[in-house]
Amino acid sequence: MTRPTLDSRGVYQFRRKVPKHLIAVVGKVDWKRSLSTRDPDVALRRARAVSEECAQVFALAQGIYDGGVRLDASDVQQLAARWFREELSQLEATGEYWRWLVEETDDALSAQSGEPIGGYFSTFQSVVSVDSAADVSRLTLPFINSMLEVNKLPPTVVGTALHAQLAEAFWSHLCDLSTLCLARSNSSGRYVAAPMIAPVAPLSFERASATKVEGRTLLAVWEAYKTDRLASKGAATATTLNDYRGIVQHFVELFGDIPVSSFTNELAQEYRLKLARTPVSKGVGIRGIDAVQQIALADAQDLPRISPATTQKRLRVMSSILAFAKDMGWIQVNPIVDSGVSKRVSRDINKAGGSRRRKDYTRDEIKTILSSPVFVADWKPQLTDLGRALYWMPLLAAYTGARQNELAQLYVRDVRQATGGIYYLSILNDESDDDDGRRVKSVSSRRDVPLHRDLLELGFGAYVDSLPSAGQLFPRLAQDAGGKFGQSFGRHWGPYLVKVVGLDSPAAPMHGFRHAFKTMCRGAGIPDDVHEAITGHSGGTVGRSYGSMPLTRMAEELNKFPRLALEAGLLK
Repeated sequence: MTRPTLDSRGVYQFRRKVPKHLIAVVGKVDWKRSLSTRDPDVALRRARAVSEECAQVFALAQGIYDGGVRLDASDVQQLAARWFREELSQLEATGEYWRWLVEETDDALSAQSGEPIGGYFSTFQSVVSVDSAADVSRLTLPFINSMLEVNKLPPTVVGTALHAQLAEAFWSHLCDLSTLCLARSNSSGRYVAAPMIAPVAPLSFERASATKVEGRTLLAVWEAYKTDRLASKGAATATTLNDYRGIVQHFVELFGDIPVSSFTNELAQEYRLKLARTPVSKGVGIRGIDAVQQIALADAQDLPRISPATTQKRLRVMSSILAFAKDMGWIQVNPIVDSGVSKRVSRDINKAGGSRRRKDYTRDEIKTILSSPVFVADWKPQLTDLGRALYWMPLLAAYTGARQNELAQLYVRDVRQATGGIYYLSILNDESDDDDGRRVKSVSSRRDVPLHRDLLELGFGAYVDSLPSAGQLFPRLAQDAGGKFGQSFGRHWGPYLVKVVGLDSPAAPMHGFRHAFKTMCRGAGIPDDVHEAITGHSGGTVGRSYGSMPLTRMAEELNKFPRLALEAGLLK
């Protein structure tokens, strides 16, 4: 491999002489790229990817020189579609649809109205057909060469079969773009759907490159990452991995299933910028269209975009997958980290300041919830029978800080009484017990949780005794495809708080209880190590990982916890 050399500024570059017979095709004597670093070790790592790019350019140039067509028919359509998608995205961002309208004249395309002006066309009617192949070639050539350059391909030679195929594909897309611009201009900005074009996909030589590196495209790396995470039992739930898969798929819709080795720092920055333009998924018309179309629609209609915190989360997920690829030796650096995009998003969030959303319920909000119809009037949803889950799960969450799914997946046998009469929940904490497909977030989530006396006074013990001993604590909650039991509960609890209770709180419907539990434990003087043991948090010191927290100590401290049911009038 050609070793990096220093340029006049002391920055490393990759430079290779173009073979003499290919100079006319490549268009230059030397092929070079700046490696953007003064560090020789970093330069050497970056040079490997650039060397592959150079070899690709030379190979394609050789194919063109030999008269062979190295791009297949799908590549031609993919290049035209990429050009169309990028041009439309820019137009939707500016609203200047008039720039792609041309005028029909006796001469088919006049010098005034049909010639490219700054890369665009100038008048106010849609593109018309032309009779001359030479006109088609002339009008499309700048756009063809610009896309070839963007995709690191040499320019085509006019008159070759490859150029004719590209000109025909680009002309068809140019006509579609002009027709679309005419429709949107005449509709006073009303959104008109774009025509169907080739979906985002890698070019044939990109697919070949991916095969050469043992198929390690981004999706292939994702599958290996998922397998590794599932092998670490309890480290990642199926739901978490499903969320990660959605983030990876969103990236693939934007950029294609690229070889992971071609994920550059520049691409990491482009990904960050596209995330900033991505709309929230709940907007009208958003579902059912791909990521590129979502951004175009959001630009056209000025839809709400995802928050910087969501952008940061998606970058972290991609960074985790790329870090795994680096550990496996498939890439030399993690471009999300190496480019600094994640740090810049974090700085943006920190600079914004003062906008941290409250995550816990207030005492007044909990009082409002516990005095609402579910608890005082036996309210039930009209079409769904959730049994007593809507009554007991919020109460258990308020007094234990347990997570929604931890409670939803409990069996009757998980409600126990210890020596001394202390009632408690065993959350997958019995080594002799089969988990039966149930999951917890981490090892520290396996725990025993004492029950507050208010729960017993409200009749929780009697409720447990009324159920078959071998069944679920909330038998109406079924396990979904993702392995969770609480999904049907969540679909009703959130809307109930808004539509029936009229609660206006930034706290998450069930997780707000978990945050509130921690807040009230601190307010009541319950030591950190105790309430961390109750909620299943691992704690901040090595010492806390030694030994275990006695159930008697947790129960004693829990007596200090506020009597929420008494405050809400459920107990006298």
